[in-house]
Amino acid sequence: MERHIQKRLPSTKIGFLFGCSIGFVIALGIMGISQRSIENRRTMIFGDIIVSTLKPKDANDQNVEELLMAKDGRPFLYACRNSSGKVTDLTLSNGIKQTILVLKASRTPGRWIYAQYGPYDMIGELYVDLDFDGQFDAKAVVDRDGKTRKSQIYYQEDWKQVDYFRKAKAISKSESFTFDKDTGWQLEKTGRK
Repeated sequence: MERHIQKRLPSTKIGFLFGCSIGFVIALGIMGISQRSIENRRTMIFGDIIVSTLKPKDANDQNVEELLMAKDGRPFLYACRNSSGKVTDLTLSNGIKQTILVLKASRTPGRWIYAQYGPYDMIGELYVDLDFDGQFDAKAVVDRDGKTRKSQIYYQEDWKQVDYFRKAKAISKSESFTFDKDTGWQLEKTGRK
């Protein structure tokens, strides 16, 4: 009997260590997704996808709970909900530092109002759809030093070079543009006579 127990003990230890190491890797992956302290974590596994909901310790009305999804330990989807229970934004990524798509929700149920395609760290090409209609309304090229090399808006069915754009405003030399969700970029004023 003593010999039978001793044979089982090493396999039990190996199983325990293997299980703990897998659990540790999964926990590290989830912790790596969120850079801040969290509480009340809930996790579900769907195939090789880990789905987690987290309540940040510094939660506020706009960020009450977060949804994180990771495949093979790499995060690919993040969503945030506010105190009204509405999802305010959704981010699709290829790992922690490589954002692909950001969507902002409208206050109108079932609608999105903004989409940004490209890296969130602003290195490379970034495209913005300001009214979520499938047409990119602005784009920028940013170098590795964080300097914008090129800014353009989609104006009168062509890409127009501008000095900069921010949200629904763009400036190009002596011209100022405002973005209207129904008609696109509109010339606001010009310094030309």
